Amino acid sequence: RIYAVGLGLYKLEMNGKPVGDEVLTPGYHAYNRWIQYQTYDVTGLVQAGDNVLGAMLGNGWYKGRFGFTGNAGGEYGDTFGFLCELHLTDANGNTTVIGSDLSWKATVGPVLDSSIYDGETYDANQKVCGWSKPGLDTADWKGVKPFEIDFNLVEARRNLPIKIMETLPVAEVIHTPAGETVLDMGQNMVGWLRFKVNAPKGTEIMLQWGEVLQGGNFFRDNLRSAKAEYHYISDGKEAIAEPNFTFYGGRYIKVSGWEGELNPDDFTGCVVYSDMEQTGQVETAHPLVNRLFLNALWGQKGNFVDVPTDCPQRDERMGWTGDAQVFSGTACMNMDVAAFFSKYLHDMWMEQIPRGGNVPFVVPSARATEGGAGSSAWGDAATVIPWNVY
Repeated sequence: RIYAVGLGLYKLEMNGKPVGDEVLTPGYHAYNRWIQYQTYDVTGLVQAGDNVLGAMLGNGWYKGRFGFTGNAGGEYGDTFGFLCELHLTDANGNTTVIGSDLSWKATVGPVLDSSIYDGETYDANQKVCGWSKPGLDTADWKGVKPFEIDFNLVEARRNLPIKIMETLPVAEVIHTPAGETVLDMGQNMVGWLRFKVNAPKGTEIMLQWGEVLQGGNFFRDNLRSAKAEYHYISDGKEAIAEPNFTFYGGRYIKVSGWEGELNPDDFTGCVVYSDMEQTGQVETAHPLVNRLFLNALWGQKGNFVDVPTDCPQRDERMGWTGDAQVFSGTACMNMDVAAFFSKYLHDMWMEQIPRGGNVPFVVPSARATEGGAGSSAWGDAATVIPWNVY
C-alpha cells in the first residue's frame, strides 16, 4: 500500500503507470487545521527487480492564486511538499516501509504553471519521458529539501474520491461572427477537455472556457479575473492532452492556434466531481420540467468537487456555508451525499474551534475571512446540513 499526501495537488505514478484513478488529490480542505492522506493498493503495480515511485506536484487550492485576496503565494503556503510511504508485505508477513526522504530527487516538469482560477500551461518539450520508470538517468536532477509540517495534522482521508465521473462528446463546432472557433459541449459542465493533438513543434494551442455566447460570439467577462485557459505547447509528436492540476466550468470552449480543420471527435469533455451515487431521477411528460430537474442535478455535479461551492467557473469557487445549507435538501434528494457532507462538516468544525463555535461564511476559510464569523443563513449550515443528511 501507498499512503500519500501533497501540498498542493499531486499525481502519483509507479513504474510508469498511474496510481489509482482519482484526480485533484488530496482535494480541498482546511490545510492549516488538518491534512488528509490517501491510501492506494499498488499490489498490481509492484514488479520484480527495480521499482520507481514518482509524483508530479501542482498548486491547487493550497498554493498559488486562490481565494479572495488575489495572493499568488497561496492561501495556505508557498512551497510544494510531498509525503508518502510504501508499505510492502511479503509472503512471510514481513513488512518493509519505504518513505519519502532526502534521498529523493526532483526536477522541473512540463507543467510550467497551474492555477485553479487561471488554468494550466503544459510544454510537451519539457516532458521527462519515463520519469516514473526504472532506468532513467537522474544525474542532473536536484536533491529535495526537508519540509516542516505539524505531523499531528496528518490523518486518514475523509473525502470521497474526485474522479472523471462522465464524458461528453462535442455537440457542435461553432464559427462565430467574430471569426472564432468554439466548441459547444451542449451542456454546462465542470472538468476539462481531453483531446488528440498532432501539431508542428512549438505550436501553442489555447483553450478558453466560457458559459454563454454574447451576440453569437464567445463571452467570458462574467469570469472576472479568472483566465480559465489551457495552453498546450507541442513537441511535434502526436499526443493526448489534458490538464493535470486545474478544472474549468462552462459550456463553450474557444480554440486558438489549431492548424487545419478541427475534428470534434478529437475532443472529449471530462466531467469531474466527487464520487457520489445518484439516488434517483425524475421524469415527467413535460420536457421543460425534466430540464429544470436536470439543471439542479448538473448544478450539483459542477459544484460538488470535494467542497460544496457557490460557483465552479470564476475567481471564487469557495465553500459558502449559506449556499451549501440552502441546497443541502436538494443535494440529499439527488445523490447519496452523507460522506461528502461529513467531510465538509469536519472542515466546518475545524473552522469553528478558533471562533468559539461561530461558523464562517466560507468553509474551508480563506485568509480574507480568517477572523470573520458568519450570520444567520450562513451559520445555519451547522444545523441545517446535519439535519437534512440525517
